[in-house]
Amino acid sequence: MRIQAKIFGLIFIMFVMAVFLTKNTFAGTGFGISNKFTLDTTGVSPTPTTEATPTVINVTVRIKPKVINLKSKGKFTAFATFTSEYDVSDIDEGTIECEGATATKTRIFPKKNMFKSTFKIKDLKDVSPGNSVTFTVTGSLITGEDFEGNALVRVISPGKN
Repeated sequence: MRIQAKIFGLIFIMFVMAVFLTKNTFAGTGFGISNKFTLDTTGVSPTPTTEATPTVINVTVRIKPKVINLKSKGKFTAFATFTSEYDVSDIDEGTIECEGATATKTRIFPKKNMFKSTFKIKDLKDVSPGNSVTFTVTGSLITGEDFEGNALVRVISPGKN
């Protein structure tokens, strides 16, 4: 019993020293979310508090076709490639959007670390014609991280002939 009390006391002293040496702040990351833990050293045991800072993963995006006709009843496709730090298989397919349009179909290519999503042109929201219009593809991973990427396309809205 005395040996256990001495060991516990030694561990407690080492813990208190570690707290003061680190200036009461621990920083760590998990699943791309930066967490900052602040220890309350006024009580008997420390109480960590978490402040989550979301991380947005940048992806490379290509849109086909390069010209989008807003009067069309067709579709367009976005190809998004992740860096090697992230796994494309972790995508939550139901969260993929482009300019207000939700993806109607998504196919994942794990070997290329990319995915291909199809969108209906009629589902686009607040898109105006222009020679260089930015389309932003967004979504989330099942780990809670968000991703985003942009591509420039030409948008037309021809009148009736």
